[in-house]
Amino acid sequence: MTNDWLENIISQLPALALLQNMGYEYLTPKEALAKRGEKRSLIVLEEILTAQLGKLNKIQHRGQTHPFSEVNIQKAVEAISQFPYDALYTTSQELYDLLTLGKSLEQIIDGDKKSYPLQYMASPCQNGKIVR
Repeated sequence: MTNDWLENIISQLPALALLQNMGYEYLTPKEALAKRGEKRSLIVLEEILTAQLGKLNKIQHRGQTHPFSEVNIQKAVEAISQFPYDALYTTSQELYDLLTLGKSLEQIIDGDKKSYPLQYMASPCQNGKIVR
C-alpha cells in the first residue's frame, strides 16, 4: 500500500515541476483550503481567478486599451464558480466550451455600449511567439 502511495506522488512530480517552470505557483493543500474560505466544497479559487481574468483581458476600443469592469469580471467568475450541473457529459462539454471560447460581456466605454469577448485562457501564441 505504501509503495502505491509513493508511486502516485513520484509520478506527479514531473508535471508539478513543468507547471512551476511555466510560471504557475504551487499552493499547499492548507493554502488552497484557506483561499477557499475553509470550504472544501468550493472548487474555484475565486480570488485568484478574479485577479488573473483582470490581467488577461483588456478591451481594445478606438485605439485605446480599457480594462473590463469589476462587475464584468465578477460575472465571468460566477459563470465558472456557479456553473449549473445537468449531466456529466453535457455539463463537461458546456464548461469546456465556456473555458475555451470565452464569454461575451456588455460594457459601456465612452458612452458606447458593446459586447466584448472575455477569455478564460490566454492563447499560448501571439504573432507566432509563445506568450507567458
